[in-house]
Amino acid sequence: MPKKRGRATSLGQQVKAEETKKAKSKASKKKDAAPPITSSMKEEIENVEDRPQIEDQIVEEEFIGTMDGTQFFQSETPSSFKEMTKTKVADSSLHASLVFEWMISPVPSEKFIDAYWDRKPLIIKRNFPEYYQGLGDLQRVKKTSKIRPIPIPKTLEAIKMQHGKRVMGSLPISTKTATPEAMDTLLKNNYHLHLHHPQQYIKSIWRLVAYLEDFLGFPMNATYEMSSPQSADPHPLISASNTDRFILQSEGSSAIRMFSPPIQLPYTESKNYPASELGDAILDSTISAGDLLYVPRGFPVSMTSSGEGHNTRILIHTIPENNNWFHFFSLAIPRALELAVEEDPSYRELLPVNFHSYMGVMFDRSDPNFTENSEDSHGNPEKAEVSEDSQESSQTDPRRGEFENVATQRFFNLKKFLPFDGVSDQLAIPFLERRIVLPSDIDRDSILKESKLINIDTMVRLVAKNAVRIVIEGEFCCLYTYVNNDRNLHGISTQEWNERPIDDENQPVSCIEYSMSYGPALEFIIDSYPGWIKVDSIPLDSAEEQRDLAQQLAENGILQVEKLT
Repeated sequence: MPKKRGRATSLGQQVKAEETKKAKSKASKKKDAAPPITSSMKEEIENVEDRPQIEDQIVEEEFIGTMDGTQFFQSETPSSFKEMTKTKVADSSLHASLVFEWMISPVPSEKFIDAYWDRKPLIIKRNFPEYYQGLGDLQRVKKTSKIRPIPIPKTLEAIKMQHGKRVMGSLPISTKTATPEAMDTLLKNNYHLHLHHPQQYIKSIWRLVAYLEDFLGFPMNATYEMSSPQSADPHPLISASNTDRFILQSEGSSAIRMFSPPIQLPYTESKNYPASELGDAILDSTISAGDLLYVPRGFPVSMTSSGEGHNTRILIHTIPENNNWFHFFSLAIPRALELAVEEDPSYRELLPVNFHSYMGVMFDRSDPNFTENSEDSHGNPEKAEVSEDSQESSQTDPRRGEFENVATQRFFNLKKFLPFDGVSDQLAIPFLERRIVLPSDIDRDSILKESKLINIDTMVRLVAKNAVRIVIEGEFCCLYTYVNNDRNLHGISTQEWNERPIDDENQPVSCIEYSMSYGPALEFIIDSYPGWIKVDSIPLDSAEEQRDLAQQLAENGILQVEKLT
């Protein structure tokens, strides 16, 4: 039997015609209810783009101009977030793409990834205050705090500026959790409230973060930022974050000032800058409820409450861990060298005889510090008097060029040893281990109950397209999964993750080991998604093996059983 192991250190099929018809009908009703574009907006329209519609999402897209080089879009027919997440879609990856399209509507996801992602800012103005209403606001946070305690200050921070300094809000020692009354008190005293990891508490943010992780393939996190109209910006310095941020304005409005990046695509921790060091703002604007601002890495941006009423912003951002080419090659090149020295004798050849007599900084005559000419005290060129021997030694040794050519050729030859797939697996495993599980209407208890009834005639399929990953480790075929991840641990720091309590007996399974002979069977199950397959069609030698495999995968939440009516 396969062995369980604890936590380790394209779009698919389209929506069914019936579902499409219902979704279009709902979208049509929404269109009638949506506020019209004003005449002033129509005057600004420069272009109308027609694009193919994803089956159950109908969006009229109108491009309404630019401000300071940042593009603005207007959407007339938004669907609610509840509709987007509750729509029955056969393929989870398609569902994730629909949710992403909804969030950035009317900009097509392909256009966003190609033109904006990790490159340049984007503002989407909708003139539809209720667009992000389903994702929550201050009242939703207060309601949640009555159902489940929110720790202060670990999860809910209160911050404000006082006498030019950043001050953390304090409450009586007896108040260790955020009650609605405590939040009102802090807001009345002009504190900003930051709710970290709201996906652990609020189901709509859980759904959004889960689908974004599934679509983008990057770890994501979220923060609620809430403030009163009188609150001043709690950040005297302007942050140039090392994360890509989607800022969704849920209620109120925010004044934005954005600057050119001091460092292009920073990958280390964020740095704060005084405005005086950043020059002129490249964007000075306002976003209102229902609008979106996308801020790529490195762009310093300040946001302050404007207008009347409470201000709530939802920040969805990437977690900057092991997701760039630097991290990829830091793993790939050492492994490529290990493979090269095993398979290519040229990497085992000795270096040239006495190479240290002509290689090294002291022999680099291209260095500007090594020159035959000097200047006199008045800055005029002065020819140095040198002997024939010193002139000869000052010339570049031809052996240096030969050495560099051979070394360069060896380096270029490394590309055939680069373990692209192996390193991709190494980067994917930590993501699977820590990503948030996709919300499901399938009750886990019912899955366990149904798994015991599986026989060779039962119809099964994966619970989600990206639910598992096959990785070859030594003599084993390892099946990694995230379906048992703890939602309450999502988004925590690496230190908190490493210090989390682990119960060896009840630890969720993130990897199951199989012998290599199970590889074709596992690939068959994965490749069949989103279709249902009969257990007896799984390519294994016996009916007992077929049933046992299906039962084990179902018990671990990886397979779902088709309900017969």
